Amino acid sequence: MAVFDLDPGEQASFGDVRRTALKLHAVHQDLGLRSYAKTSGRTGMHVYVPLAPGHSFGQVRSWVRVLADRLAAADPDLIAVAHGRTHQGRQVTIDHAQNSIGRNTAAPYTVRAVPGAPVSAPVTWDEVEAGRLHPADLTLRTMRARIANVGDLFAPVLLGGQHLPG
Repeated sequence: MAVFDLDPGEQASFGDVRRTALKLHAVHQDLGLRSYAKTSGRTGMHVYVPLAPGHSFGQVRSWVRVLADRLAAADPDLIAVAHGRTHQGRQVTIDHAQNSIGRNTAAPYTVRAVPGAPVSAPVTWDEVEAGRLHPADLTLRTMRARIANVGDLFAPVLLGGQHLPG
C-alpha cells in the first residue's frame, strides 16, 4: 500500500488537514484509484492507496513524492512536501518517506498514549468532507460502538489489487 502521511504544522488546523486529504483523494479518483482515510489518532491523517504485490518501497515512495509535489505546487499556502522535519508552520506536510522500511506510522485502531485515549481510526470520505468529525471524537471509549455501527472501514485497504499508474 502507498501511505500519504499528512502532518499539520503547529499553526495549521485539522480543517487544513481535511482539505489536504480531500485534494489528495480527488487526485486519486482522477487516476482511477481507490483511497482510504484514517486519522492518525493525534492531529494528522493518513491516506492509503491499496496496491497489488510487486511494488518496491522505492517505487511507491517516488510515486507518493510526485503526487505530493504536484499538490504542493498547486496550493503552496496549504501544502508542503517533507524535507526533514514536519509539524512546522502553517502548512500541512505530506511525508512521502513513510513509505520506507522501519517507519512508524500509527496502525489502524491504535490507541495513542495521550489524554483522552484517541484512536487512529479509519473514516469515510463522506465524514472527511462533512467536517463534523474530529480526531478527539474517536477514542477508546467510542470505538467499539463505531465499529459496530460502520464496520471495519480499513478492511478494503488490505485487499490491495491496484497498480501504480504508468
